[in-house]
Amino acid sequence: MKPGVLFIGHGTRRRHGVVEWLTFVRQVVAWVPNGGSRMTCAFVEIEPPIIEDALRQLVAAGADQILAVPLLLFAAGHMHIDIPRAFALAENDLHGVPIRLLKPFGDEPEFVDVASLRVQEALGLWGKAPNESAIVLLGRGNREPSAQQAFAQVARRVAQRVVPWRLETAYLAGTGSSLEQALDALWVEGVRNVTVVPFLWFSGWLTDTLPTRVGKWASVHPGADVRIGSHLGGHPLLAQAVARQIQAHM
Repeated sequence: MKPGVLFIGHGTRRRHGVVEWLTFVRQVVAWVPNGGSRMTCAFVEIEPPIIEDALRQLVAAGADQILAVPLLLFAAGHMHIDIPRAFALAENDLHGVPIRLLKPFGDEPEFVDVASLRVQEALGLWGKAPNESAIVLLGRGNREPSAQQAFAQVARRVAQRVVPWRLETAYLAGTGSSLEQALDALWVEGVRNVTVVPFLWFSGWLTDTLPTRVGKWASVHPGADVRIGSHLGGHPLLAQAVARQIQAHM
């Protein structure tokens, strides 16, 4: 058997986001025995190479089966529509080589661990008391109820780690409570100190524009102190979690 591994990312126009993603992939490969053999990368959108070309590359390199590893959080439109469509477009060029698509990540214990760490880091730099503050764990957002439920479960597990701090959830896009709606609700309750912690895996347009979005809300809420924590990023725990899934399915 000559397996090939395809890492699939979202894609971003922000160069630092691409570099962060590729650096993370290298971390994962370092944890996989014989990891340098027949492994390549592709992106769903924006950044080349596209998934179809990467699949063809793996087959040309001799892969007789392909494990596709989506470095994405939760199962939404990319998992249900875009990735399967790319597989179908490349099918005629793969000469019957089978593709196995792993489930996306996000609800593994390591993601809860790193999200909890990011919250604790932000609180440690802030110095506010729990009785006058709140945390907003901020998801990317989508229109998939199952993905939202998975995110809510992660948030509950993180909340248990940061008691007595209050933790709420919000989304940058899609359905569900938006960031501004969550901040509005806390404001009405009299909460003036909020730490926003992005449950985003890699940096990109969303992380870059978040300070502007928070600043716009704060500008019409004098007295509010809203801080932004770090996104998940390429933490070694997450690299090890991905590597374990690859090893389990190769």
